[in-house]
Amino acid sequence: RMDDRMGVRSIRTDGNYDDHIDVFWLPAGSNGEMNELHYDDGLLAGGAYMINRSDIIATRFDPPGVYDILSLSIYILTRDDQQRFGLDENGNNALFFKVFAENPDNGMPGDLIIDEWVDEHFGWNVDDGWTTIEIDDKRFLDGPIYFGWDRDPSRMYRDEEIGGLDQSFDHEGTCFLRIDDNWFEYNEFPGDMMVRMVIWNHFAGEEQRLSPSGSRIARAVQPAGADFSSVRLVNPAAPTAVMTGDPFDWRTIFERIRSPRRDLFLHYQIYVDDQLIDEEIHEPFWQHDVGSDHENEEYIYRVEAVYETGEELGDAEAAGVANMPPMPPGNWWILNDGNRFVLSWDFPLLNEDSSDCVDFAGVQVFMSDRLAAVVDGENNSWSGEIEEGGEGWYNFRLIAFDEVPNMSRPLDFTAPLGVSALYGFERNEDDIVEAEPRFDGWEWSRNALHGPRGAHSGSYYWATRPFEGHYEDDADWLLTTLTEFRVETDAARLDFYQYYATEAGHDGGQVLISVDDGEWRLLEPDGGYPDQSVAGLRNTPGFTGATDDWELVSFDLSQYRNSTIRLRWWFASDPSISWYAGWYIDDLALWGCRVPDYASALGTVTDQDGAPVSEARVTCGGTSGLTDDDGNFNLTGILPGEYTVIASKPGYRGVNIQVALEPAENRELHLEIYHPRLDVDADQFGYVLGGGDGLDLNVTLSNTGDEPQPYLVRLEASTGGMRDAGDDRLLRGTGQRLTPARDDPWDTLFDFNLTEITGLERIVGAEFAGDRFFVTSGDPHRSAAVVVLDRDGNAISIFNQPFEQVGWGLRDLAWDGSLLYGSQDGDICSFDLDGNGVGRFEGAPLALNRALAYDPEADAFWATEWGEAWYLVD
Repeated sequence: RMDDRMGVRSIRTDGNYDDHIDVFWLPAGSNGEMNELHYDDGLLAGGAYMINRSDIIATRFDPPGVYDILSLSIYILTRDDQQRFGLDENGNNALFFKVFAENPDNGMPGDLIIDEWVDEHFGWNVDDGWTTIEIDDKRFLDGPIYFGWDRDPSRMYRDEEIGGLDQSFDHEGTCFLRIDDNWFEYNEFPGDMMVRMVIWNHFAGEEQRLSPSGSRIARAVQPAGADFSSVRLVNPAAPTAVMTGDPFDWRTIFERIRSPRRDLFLHYQIYVDDQLIDEEIHEPFWQHDVGSDHENEEYIYRVEAVYETGEELGDAEAAGVANMPPMPPGNWWILNDGNRFVLSWDFPLLNEDSSDCVDFAGVQVFMSDRLAAVVDGENNSWSGEIEEGGEGWYNFRLIAFDEVPNMSRPLDFTAPLGVSALYGFERNEDDIVEAEPRFDGWEWSRNALHGPRGAHSGSYYWATRPFEGHYEDDADWLLTTLTEFRVETDAARLDFYQYYATEAGHDGGQVLISVDDGEWRLLEPDGGYPDQSVAGLRNTPGFTGATDDWELVSFDLSQYRNSTIRLRWWFASDPSISWYAGWYIDDLALWGCRVPDYASALGTVTDQDGAPVSEARVTCGGTSGLTDDDGNFNLTGILPGEYTVIASKPGYRGVNIQVALEPAENRELHLEIYHPRLDVDADQFGYVLGGGDGLDLNVTLSNTGDEPQPYLVRLEASTGGMRDAGDDRLLRGTGQRLTPARDDPWDTLFDFNLTEITGLERIVGAEFAGDRFFVTSGDPHRSAAVVVLDRDGNAISIFNQPFEQVGWGLRDLAWDGSLLYGSQDGDICSFDLDGNGVGRFEGAPLALNRALAYDPEADAFWATEWGEAWYLVD
């Protein structure tokens, strides 16, 4: 028991305005009679996770004089589930109440005076209410003391809770937390342990209840929708972000909750910088109008309570500054043109209190955590450059400031910079990727029965049967980019986020690449695939097993600079166990790549008389087409650059011209090809030649056109009209039986259907060696193989190609009399007739090893690919 008559207990200021400062204080005490001690003005601007048995939150009280503690009354609020507020239902047996003396060395809680298990006094509390703890032998205490509490996790239904009290709003030196056996002053408590604003008011009366106080709005003097008839502890089952230092209107609380007895109390008086400003104030609130010209000037406020008796019961003092920051900059946007970019934003028009921001002065621009620029208030943009190889995601922060300067809250965002092609899959980009099969394989989705907890960013992603929650046995599913990408830098790379869960070693996925419309080949990620032989992928490398969550995977594309590429995600499974979620991909980024701005060439092809020429072939680079009946052509999808455009048709002299096509250009061309005119004095001759007879022919050819023309003249004998020297055999085409064998070239002597004989597809090469045929296969259902047949086409044996497979494996084979040779990439590999690998060496320039032949005279190989030049390789 003690004398409760006190002066002003605590004062605080709110200067979050341009032109005034609000001053709040706690009311004065009662009439001085001996009453129960009520410290019922506790506020906590945050909470703490109390995980361990030793975690405690304590509040400092410093009553004057020497006193006894006879009893402690505690009001407990329970909840029956996570939708209500307070402690766990029937969980109060986990609550311990403590009182500490002060440690004189550091001003923090010291020796434990009282440690009482609340349940011993309270019992099972299924309703909200008070419990009283009787205290014995705790007399002659001389403050300060610390009231605290903790919870025993072993007695709880869950492992963590929050809680705590604080006597005054500024909580300097009044609230302490013990976490992991270390005491923290409230202001120094680690922010990552803090949770949402908690308001606690402990009061007397018959209807003691704690109920909602309304939602909080940061930096608002009046919380929106607040109901101060009582207050509550915010739901500890759903803690949110840290909110500290927000102003709160005590005046409303104490007018509506607590009306202390003030029999002898008259009014308050306030001093500003030691000068009495207002002699009679009856409410615990005063507004100091300082004017916008005095923003950021500090004032010292002192409030005194005046009683009839003239007693001086002490005062409270606090500093205040009118200091309202502007709102952050508004919407931001970036124009990204290759390596140069322009960042723009909207000017902040309002202050944080929604007043007009009349003194906006500029914006600080931070890029990758460094101050990159300070832009004055006349401009709303800033430009920069990204060096080649620096393409990627960058973190930005914009902070507005006024003339004081007051700094706004930061506006943080992330944006891509540099040459790039980015796809977040937030719309069904049918023009970007295509799934095969069209349905029941790869699917565009935002909902998954299993798999990751939502997309990596946004809502949508591509995944293998996400609605069903698992893939299938014998899956063979493709997701292919329809768009081509032009690789433009030496630092080009492919990034995407993936999640996968598959039967390890049996099912999985890999990424394939097609370069310049070539065949699909394996694309290796940085660090390689986690498994080099996945059964479902036909024993080739792939992603298999499981990831914990979304993970970033990168692929080097630098070797494909100045080429166009397409990408493919191939997912495959073996014949059993397919209840896993499969493969998910999101946020595709091709750094250093662009979607080409294709050019086109269109026009007509005519002859020298201006007549349209149909079915003439027009070629521009790798793009070609035929003219229609009116001689029109239209070539699209041409990469910008310099080309030779060729128009040709059998029987015409073709034409070629040089053109330079710009991005997105539609070039109109009119091409003229020359139709030669030839007169022959006779176009058919009839002669009978006997054995050993010869014939001299005189033929006159006349060019009736205007220009010199080359001609190829071919004489053909009519079928059935010529016989050999034995006069016993007609040439081919007569339909008669041929005996003996023909002696003219390029007749088919025999043929074997290798797919029927071997059961394999993709037969890509053959060679005859050691009286046997050696046939290569890139069959999609097994690894690359070599099949051995006898000269009658009977399969003798089959063996795997003795080299790490690339694409479809070895193609054309060559035989030098001792070893077989073949190539699948830039190397030529050798192996013996039993399938044992012997060696490998670099092949022809440009990795042109699709066709291979051994030249015994030169003791070298001829090699080529797709119509390129032939190369002789020693």
